[in-house]
Amino acid sequence: PTRLPLSLPRKDQQQLNRPIERAMLAKPACRQASRSPFLFAIVVSLALVTFYNWRFWSETIQAVPPASIEDVSFLLSIFVILILAHSAILLLMPNPQTLRIVTAIVFVLAAATAFFIDSYNVVIDKDMIRNLIETDSQEVGAFIVPRLGVYLLLLGVVPAIIAFRTKLVSPSVRWRLTQRLGFFTIG
Repeated sequence: PTRLPLSLPRKDQQQLNRPIERAMLAKPACRQASRSPFLFAIVVSLALVTFYNWRFWSETIQAVPPASIEDVSFLLSIFVILILAHSAILLLMPNPQTLRIVTAIVFVLAAATAFFIDSYNVVIDKDMIRNLIETDSQEVGAFIVPRLGVYLLLLGVVPAIIAFRTKLVSPSVRWRLTQRLGFFTIG
């Protein structure tokens, strides 16, 4: 760091250098932004919509091939709406700790559902959930395959650990409400 002229007393020189030193040691704005619960929810939503919905996207693109600018615009609008919807649900969490825990659970559940949707071409609805609850141990054994382990590990456990270990700032209640109100108004 640069020092002030020697004509000032040492005490005054140290006091004037402190703000400069603090500014130099401060974390960059990009690192602070990455700790924002708001940005965290958007990044998680982007990951969920992009990587956990291959079957949805392949069937949607098959139904609406991107042959014109209108088709591409339609597909992009679906993408943006899904990201906004996922983000809106995540932003309902009252604090960053709850957001991280819920996100970790969502990653594991999304990995399991993505496996069954991709592997067995099923649609997850209330009947499918009821069937899951009524499944006995013999039927469960038929579904436990190595591919399920890969899905759960790479799309479930690893992202869940990353989400759970992400340190998020805890903004004031007023700031959270203002931010979420702005998000819901724009979305």
